[in-house]
Amino acid sequence: MKGEGKYLGNGHLIIVNVPSYAETTELLKELDHSPDFKDIPRVLVASYLPNQDKEIPHFLAKRIDAFILGLPSALETLQRANAAQSKACVLTSSAADPAMDDTNTLTAGLIEKYWSQVVTVMTCSRAETLNNLSTFGIDGGISTTDLQMGLLVQELEDPGLYQVYSELSSNAEGNQIYISRSPIGSWESAGREFSFGNLKVAAIELNFPVEILGLQKKAGEKPILNPENTQMLAPTDHLVYLSKKRFDWLKNNGEIIQQIKKSSG
Repeated sequence: MKGEGKYLGNGHLIIVNVPSYAETTELLKELDHSPDFKDIPRVLVASYLPNQDKEIPHFLAKRIDAFILGLPSALETLQRANAAQSKACVLTSSAADPAMDDTNTLTAGLIEKYWSQVVTVMTCSRAETLNNLSTFGIDGGISTTDLQMGLLVQELEDPGLYQVYSELSSNAEGNQIYISRSPIGSWESAGREFSFGNLKVAAIELNFPVEILGLQKKAGEKPILNPENTQMLAPTDHLVYLSKKRFDWLKNNGEIIQQIKKSSG
């Protein structure tokens, strides 16, 4: 794959940049275990490759469906990657090239401007870049520096904590942290108030395979973890929970409401 031509498929995932072959391969491995993204085509977009390579190595080429060589922040490059018909875009960064944050922000901003239906998520090597994402309508981002330093101190305080994080951050096995796709207001209980504690107790009594950790009030807002049990749930609230696979809250909400009524009655 030399990166020439255009991608004509649709519903694909665009991956921007190749910080290193190891990092990109690890990302692809995680995608292999993602229920939402394991089966969709992958299009890699980059302006250059590690080691000044002229084409994608075979071990990486067999894991993607297309490679587009070009400046990601150029509209023409995004059109060659058929961004208009893509499902999502992941933009990766490199601590060795802090300027990549700015290019990624511009690239994701272009996608949001022209094709706002595409989900955009990026990594940031500079923590301050995170503060700019909402300005450009970018859907999500993580600061790799903050994450590393925070984990380093936590591991210092509680040796072994990294192993817990490793399980939670990998799609390959074990438990994951999810945010429910349906807000509380879409449940059959619409109009009935109940507390965070009511919900936790009902889930335990029903032996549902979840551990409810907290709430997300609005998309993009910082979640509220371990809120007071007396906190009343709002119609716009989404649940943050721990589980081995995504739980269908909308499908099971009837049982939950009945259990809450039973417990409080």
